Amino acid sequence: MAITRLKEIICPNQNCGYKGSPKKVARGNALVGIILLLFFLLPGILYFMFKSGYRYICPQCGMQLTADV
Repeated sequence: MAITRLKEIICPNQNCGYKGSPKKVARGNALVGIILLLFFLLPGILYFMFKSGYRYICPQCGMQLTADV
């Protein structure tokens, strides 16, 4: 499992050029995962397995920079 900790980024988007810390966003939706677990156990477990981790995005333009898996 690769863990990437970004402290400061320079956005690769030519129109943005943001310099600073990225925004950390969860990859999956907890509500969807809980509903799947309550009604369909196996799909809920698979959802949490494949949607775990975080994405790092530029807070100014919203471009995805990298993702933890």
